[in-house]
Parts: sequence; structure tokens; C-alpha cells
Amino acid sequence: MKFSLLRKRLSAKLSLLVTLAIMLVVLALGVNFDVVLRQSFLDGTRLRMQHAFERLDSNLGRIESDLKVGVAFASQEESLIASIELINQYQEKSNYNEALIDEEKKSLALKALERVKYSQNSGMLIYDRNDELLVFVDQRAGVYHLGYVTFANGQPIVMTRAESGREFQSGILPADGGLSGVHIPHSAAEEDSRAPTGSTLRLGERLMINGHQNVFDPVRQQKLGHIELSFSLDVQYFEHLSKDMDIKLTHAFERPQTTQAAELDRHNGIAALVVSETTDNYMGVMRKSTLSDPVYFTVTLDKSRENAVVNKQRMQIFLMLLA
Repeated sequence: MKFSLLRKRLSAKLSLLVTLAIMLVVLALGVNFDVVLRQSFLDGTRLRMQHAFERLDSNLGRIESDLKVGVAFASQEESLIASIELINQYQEKSNYNEALIDEEKKSLALKALERVKYSQNSGMLIYDRNDELLVFVDQRAGVYHLGYVTFANGQPIVMTRAESGREFQSGILPADGGLSGVHIPHSAAEEDSRAPTGSTLRLGERLMINGHQNVFDPVRQQKLGHIELSFSLDVQYFEHLSKDMDIKLTHAFERPQTTQAAELDRHNGIAALVVSETTDNYMGVMRKSTLSDPVYFTVTLDKSRENAVVNKQRMQIFLMLLA
């Protein structure tokens, strides 16, 4: 009797120990699988974000290259050169010939508008040999505006109209610095070069990529002026790119944690991408230097699908433990 009772107690203890051991093994396997699964999702997300940043960097490089080609072609266009040369020769601010010079500037502005629309860019600035603004084209809120600078009593007056408008009206240049009355070279190379150069800068909350090209007299090889062709990367641009890549891509000029943002460079920097995560999202940030403030690009991916898979796996482990 005593032996039978002892055997039952030992059997119960052994069963309890075996059950606890099995539960611990299942729990350990579940935790390990949970960690492996979450790391797998994180690694896949990092690869997807790296691909998105590589494409963004490639797009920015292509845009700058296209702008250089476009502005170089414009600087060789005979009609543009002829108009700039005529204005340089006959424009006198104190004795301004409005009938001659303004009509030539209107014609030059229309040529610039045609060139900008044909190349699907955002704007063009044309300066004279003294680096003073002659004409401009600027796209805002999807509408092209064109204008020129005239003179009254020796003082400059900006004349502008929308593409669909009929008459030029006096106005002002936008305050964000995209249109400047005087060309200020961003580098010595831009000032002296006969080859096109590029630059990226901040304009308000917009990111602008420019192509620069000096215009020279083909015969006397004297500088006649300067042309800038620009492409604006606004909110709509990033929304379109986000939709195309099925991600959320945004840009900003201030970030609270700038030390975590590696330089955007598909050849070297993108491998250093740091991916952080919250309860609902994965997030990756990279920065790009500009002539003014650095710009920070953020890719955000929703975690709802991954969370659902992890939660399902946890529920299965719980049911196994319960069984």
C-alpha cells in the first residue's frame, strides 16, 4: 500500500516535471521563432527601404543630368542668343526704349516658357551679361507664370502674367528666393565654366534642382549672359513617387535625430541605413546635402501585415501551451 502510494506520488511529480519541461521547450521555441520572424520582417523591410532610397538617389541624379543637358542645349539656341545679345546692346536703364526692349523680352519669355514646358521642368531664369535678370518662367501650384524686368526712371519693375493670361501686370518676385533679380554664382566653377553645372537647394519647403550655363558669343567668345533651368521637387512629386513605389516617402528640412541619418548615396551610404520601428510602422531616414540646409528623406512602411502574422504565431504558441 505504501509502495503503491509512493509510486503514484513519484509518477505525479514526474508527470509535472515532464509537463513543465515540455511547456518550457515550447515556450523557448515560440520566443525564438518570434524573434527570428520579427528579424526576418525587419531585414526584408531594410532591403525594401534601401531599394526605395536607391531609386530616389538615382532619380535625383537623373534630374540633375537632364537639367545640365537641357540648359546646355538652350544656351546654344540661336534665337535665345540673338535676343540676349540685342537686349545687352540696346538696353539703357536711364533712357529705356520700352517699345523695342520690352517686346524683345516678352518674346524671350515666351521662348523660355516653350523650352520649360517641352522639357517638363519647373522654371527658367535668363540673366544678361551683368548678371541682372531679364526674363523668367516659374511654375507654382501647377500653373506656369512668365515675366520680365522693365525699367521706369531707371528703376526695375517686374512684369508678370500667368500662362493663360493675356496682359502683363506689375508684380513682385516670390520671396522664397527661387527667382532672384541678380544672379549669384553658387561656386567659382559655375561663374567661370563654359560647361553646364548643377546644384540642389532649399526654397521654402521645396527642394529645387538647378542646371546652370553661361552663354557666350559664338564669334567673340564673350559672356552674354547666364541661364538657369530648374526642377522643383514639391509635395506632389513625393506623393507620386510614393504611390509608384508603394511606400510613404516624405521630405523635411528639420529632423530631431539627425545623427541617425546617413548620407543618401547609392554607391556608398545607403548600406548604412538604420531602420527603426514603432508599434505600427517601420521608419528609415537619410539625408542629402544642399547648398543651404540638408534635406531629410523619410520612408515609412506600415506594420499591420507583419503584426498580424506575429500575433497569429503567438496565439498558436499559447494554444500549444494550453493544450
